[in-house]
Amino acid sequence: MKMAVVKFAIPLAMAFFAGSASAASINCNGQTAPDFRMICNDPQISRRDDQAAALFNRAMQNTDTTGQSALRAQRLGFQRQRGACNANRRCMIAAYDDQIATLNNMLRRPRPAMKMNRPNY
Repeated sequence: MKMAVVKFAIPLAMAFFAGSASAASINCNGQTAPDFRMICNDPQISRRDDQAAALFNRAMQNTDTTGQSALRAQRLGFQRQRGACNANRRCMIAAYDDQIATLNNMLRRPRPAMKMNRPNY
């Protein structure tokens, strides 16, 4: 009976711990790119990734289709910058800090007021 419990518990524990390695914007399982490995293995960079992803998602919800296209283009530029860092930790932290500041600034900008079409009486 004990052996049956052990046979069940080991795969369950492995699945739990394998699933815990992730950052908000990427799945860490099987990543080989140096920047992705750093995001997955460095808690400080992983937290920045989580923060940047949350800000990006919030910004996407608070803008129209044109703004969303601009945000996606901006994120692509950030991802290229982050990828160019390879395994340089300082570079990665600076890239994330810049991205977080950019997204925070975007979210602080007031949204344009809606134009109301009022009839002329």
